[in-house]
Amino acid sequence: MPRTDRHRQGKKKKTRKTTFLKGHLPWNKDQQPISSVPCTESTSVNIPVCRPEKAIYDASILKYEGPPNTLPGKLRPKHERKEDEPLDNSSENIIVNFCKLKEFIKSSISHNCRRQDSFNVAIAKRKGLCVCLQASCTNCGFDTGVHKLYTECTSNKRGPAAGCLNEGLSMATVKSKMGGTDVQMLMACLDIRAPSLTIINNKINKQCEKMIELNEKSMVENQKFAGQVATFIGEGNNIDVETDTCFNNRNQTGYEAGTQSFCPVIEKTTGLNLPIAMATASKLCSKINMCTHENNKCSLTYNPDESISSSESKLTTKNLQKIHDLKIVSIKSLTSDASSQISKVVREVGKKNEIVIKYFQCFVHRLRTIQKKVKSIQFLKLPAGYDQDIFRQKLATCIRSRVRLELVRIKKKYPAEGAFVTRALMAMKNIVTCFSGSHTYCAERSLACNAHLESFSTQYLPYGSYLSLVTEDRRKLESVMNKSLTTEILNKIANLYTTNQCESLHHRVFTYAPKSVLFSRNFNGLCHSACHSSTFGTGKSSVLLAKSLGLNFSKCAPFFRYMTRKDILALYHSQRKKTPKYKIQRYLAKCRKSNRKIRQGSLYSNACNELVQIHNYAINVNKH
Repeated sequence: MPRTDRHRQGKKKKTRKTTFLKGHLPWNKDQQPISSVPCTESTSVNIPVCRPEKAIYDASILKYEGPPNTLPGKLRPKHERKEDEPLDNSSENIIVNFCKLKEFIKSSISHNCRRQDSFNVAIAKRKGLCVCLQASCTNCGFDTGVHKLYTECTSNKRGPAAGCLNEGLSMATVKSKMGGTDVQMLMACLDIRAPSLTIINNKINKQCEKMIELNEKSMVENQKFAGQVATFIGEGNNIDVETDTCFNNRNQTGYEAGTQSFCPVIEKTTGLNLPIAMATASKLCSKINMCTHENNKCSLTYNPDESISSSESKLTTKNLQKIHDLKIVSIKSLTSDASSQISKVVREVGKKNEIVIKYFQCFVHRLRTIQKKVKSIQFLKLPAGYDQDIFRQKLATCIRSRVRLELVRIKKKYPAEGAFVTRALMAMKNIVTCFSGSHTYCAERSLACNAHLESFSTQYLPYGSYLSLVTEDRRKLESVMNKSLTTEILNKIANLYTTNQCESLHHRVFTYAPKSVLFSRNFNGLCHSACHSSTFGTGKSSVLLAKSLGLNFSKCAPFFRYMTRKDILALYHSQRKKTPKYKIQRYLAKCRKSNRKIRQGSLYSNACNELVQIHNYAINVNKH
């Protein structure tokens, strides 16, 4: 007889009644942990508790003015005293100060016990990399006590002084591309016990705050110096500046990977290219679940719902307004890449503060635009044997080089803005004619054509010969040249300013804060560190940071000597890269690497040597 729903319901009720009755055992009885101490009422109640007296309790509650969910200080439980750590006899490597080591050895010489095997030296205390040694004898009871084998930073703050080793280790991460895990890896390879990652990060946080303070003062001093130079040359306190913004990740189609941006302002009056202002934007917060983002110390400084691309205009506005509020210098002109955001910012800031700021575009960015447009031209007919892609690539490179040379020479001969634009228009219209083999107007319009010289050669042109374009193709090329270099555009690049120094500073920023790692807490501090290094050099900047932290290194110390040598070497390489010899070598090296396709039809041999396969793990069908 089949069971009805009534029978099933009765069985369920019966199961519910009997499952948790007294005496029934759970299904996982064998898996229950067995306690070695039986839990009784006496063990749960007889816990030693030291309670304050009633009078002390009432007085503490009445005097307390803090939040209601927090106990007054007198009513809080006291911390347990830490027991003395046992002496460490490990065979690891340690870092000690030589002078401190001599003092420790002198204190151990007085041990005169005959049983030398009972004499022991061990690590008594640790503070990161800083260690304290203690020597003792189990036979005679000799004990040197705890000796510090490290130097301490000089500080007026309360509490124990910090060890120089820990501060120096953290300073290396602020002034290089190393991170906390890199430091631990380095220490592990040297068989040295590294500080915990928490200690390293706390040190880095404090040093980044100190770096922000130092760089803010430095940028104010840079403004004063730029203003003095402008006054000496008869410009009052008006200076020329450049700005550009970089992001920690490139934007992708349909997805914005960037979360942080950096925008510096660099002066162009003194010739030293000193940063006078900077600002950062970050969508990241290290305490995203516990932070209200209203504190000044919060690392989130940009609305996460807004596009990081729009931070360029906001950061530029912030920098320009900050410079204007200090009233040390006045901005005469601003140069940036061809961004529509910046031109609007210049107009709005000038209108708000009732000042006139000229806006110039980067000369190099304009040349890149011309090269890109020439590359995109589709020629209808080319001479036999010409490859379309190779021809366009070489032609774009030739036109870019010719435009740059013409404008640079015109600027030297005609520095006035009006004369420069007039001569530049004439030279630009003559380039295509000159490349086609007609040099009738070159003597009048061009300052770069060398066709009148006996050593003149056409090897720089595509396939080493003059352009032989049909009428339609030539009209396309001239149209691109005329649209890319109009009177309005030539006025915007009249001073031939670039944003190279800003891009160089961007490179330094992402050396300290690589794009492969997100620095949600210290991105702003690392950007200030890069600006400070750009002003003084990495070596001197590190010395100033060490001095502010209380690290009093002598001039004979390895730290000071290395930092001095580092700045001297950087200056040497900087001057070497400006020499004509270096520029020619660099150009030839780039040609050998990048122009292999263009040289395919030349007399030079472009074939690669046959590759020898040392290891070939593929299956050979003929052998199997």
